[in-house]
Amino acid sequence: MKALILLLVLLLASCASTTKTNSIRVTGQGSTYEQAKHSAFSTAVEYRVGSLIVSERESNLDKLTKEEILVYSAGFVDDYKVISQSVQGNQIILTVDVSVSDHKISQRIISKSTSNKSFDGNRHQTQVDTYFKERINGDKVLGTVLNDYPKRAFNIIQQPHQLRIDHRRTVSIVVPYTIIWNYNYIVSLRSVLDTLEEGRIGILINSPGNVVILAKDPKDYVLGKKTTHRFNDVSRVDKIADAFIDNEVRILMQIKHSNGTNLYCYTPKFISGMSGSFYGIGDPGTVVIFGNQQERGELHLPVKHSINDIFNIQLQIVSTKNC
Repeated sequence: MKALILLLVLLLASCASTTKTNSIRVTGQGSTYEQAKHSAFSTAVEYRVGSLIVSERESNLDKLTKEEILVYSAGFVDDYKVISQSVQGNQIILTVDVSVSDHKISQRIISKSTSNKSFDGNRHQTQVDTYFKERINGDKVLGTVLNDYPKRAFNIIQQPHQLRIDHRRTVSIVVPYTIIWNYNYIVSLRSVLDTLEEGRIGILINSPGNVVILAKDPKDYVLGKKTTHRFNDVSRVDKIADAFIDNEVRILMQIKHSNGTNLYCYTPKFISGMSGSFYGIGDPGTVVIFGNQQERGELHLPVKHSINDIFNIQLQIVSTKNC
């Protein structure tokens, strides 16, 4: 069993203080000068824009097999100045004034020069390095949620089975079912997208990438809400679309009998276009999630052998890769 926990935490570093220049004075330490500098950068970004902490745990037979904690901050370093440097044991301690920019940048411009000809290579390299660090870490956080698709993205409700005989005297096991989105999964996805989104470029300009989620909490009687998450980095929207396409939904029926287990795979009606879609993928850069959609159907398994040793039937949602 795997658990995904999402917490929005604003980390206020005790060693940080704001200055009149809108920079943040922080300390960083490491075994090398570069490690200490980047430690200071991480502290400054977390202080300025907060952090999303994602804890991922996997267990097998009640034993913890994996535990990973990702800390993501949606910002990058715009400029910095080393104030002091000291050594404590084998650690280098730096005091640094750091200016942080939010990752919600328009037109994908991360810096503008104040001179026509001079090029501040060290500053620009820091901007690029910390910007792409934010991209990579953000992709990891999004990937953590997408790794749960489709197994934990949907709930399948299994109704009592029936035995039916058709006009040709064929006996079939019929299992009615209902598929719905797992609302907890939608909450997790919304939380990550809220942090990663970059916003609209302009009032009259559409963002290159958009993820639209329409869903309501099943416990509420209201109609729910629509959220739109806008991205200038279309690759993030593509990752969601690719996850849905590459891990197409299947229903796995497990028939347990005295000699073992037989597995049978079925394609849901919404995948084959026979019922309302649970999501839509537009071109370019648009994904729409219809979080209130439901599918009701029946799975038919013709009986070709004796059924007296069958003792359990179970349905679950899997990826096409597992069928």
